[in-house]
Amino acid sequence: MLELDLNLWQAQSLRLTVFLDDQSFLSRSLETLASDLWASLVETEPDRMNLQLKDRRVVIEDTLDQDNLRLDIEGNKLSWVVFPFFRPEVQKLPVLGSYLDVVNDFSKKMESWLTSSCPEINRLAFGSVLLFPKKNRTSVLETLDELLPSLNLDVENTNDLLYRINRRRRSKSGNEGILINRIATWSGVEMSVEDSSDGSRKPLAFACCVNLDINTIQESPQVFDVELRSTLFAELLLNSNEIARHGDIP
Repeated sequence: MLELDLNLWQAQSLRLTVFLDDQSFLSRSLETLASDLWASLVETEPDRMNLQLKDRRVVIEDTLDQDNLRLDIEGNKLSWVVFPFFRPEVQKLPVLGSYLDVVNDFSKKMESWLTSSCPEINRLAFGSVLLFPKKNRTSVLETLDELLPSLNLDVENTNDLLYRINRRRRSKSGNEGILINRIATWSGVEMSVEDSSDGSRKPLAFACCVNLDINTIQESPQVFDVELRSTLFAELLLNSNEIARHGDIP
C-alpha cells in the first residue's frame, strides 16, 4: 500500500461545514445571525459582509494572519473556510502552507468552536483542497497513477485527468446509524503565465490535486451533542489524512 508523507501535501483551503438544527437560532434576522456567529470565533469585526436576503445567504470575510477567513451561511448550512490571500506578484501556486501544520491549527480552532459556541447541528463535514507539487505534467500523472491504483492509468497516452469517487464508510463513533461520505476528486493542476512577447502561456508550476469532502450523510436523523460532534470531527480528519497518505482505497 502506498504511504506518502503528509508533509508533501500543501493545503490550498480547509473547510468546516455544519447544518444547523436550532430553529430558534435560525429564526433571527440574517445579519444578526451572521454577526453573532462571526463573533463566536473571531474577536475583531470583519472587513467584508455580503447579504443576499432573497436567498437567505450571507458571506463574511476578513484577512487574518496573512490568510483569508470566510463565514458562509446559506439557509441552515454554515461553513468556515480558510484560504490563501492571492498575491499576483508571487508566481507560484497559492497555498496556506504544509497540510499538517495548517490542519493542526485549523482543527484546534474548529474543535473549540464546535464544543463551546456552535448551535445545535445534525450534520458535519470537513473539506480540503490539497496540492502535491511536482516538476512537470508527466510526474503529476505518474503520481496520480500511484494514488489511484484501480484506474491503471495509461500515463504515456493521458494528457489530463479528473476522477471523482465516494468511498462511503460506517462511522466508528459507536453510533451505527451514522454513515460517512468520503468524496475525493482527483486531478492535475498547472499554473501558467502569459509571455508578454508573444502572448503564449508558459507553465510555472504543476501539482497533483485532491479535493476532499468528508461528511456525515444527509439522512442522519439525530442532533449531535457536544461529545458526538468532537468524536465525529476527529473521525472526519482521520479519513482525510488516510486518503492523503494512501490515495484511493476502499
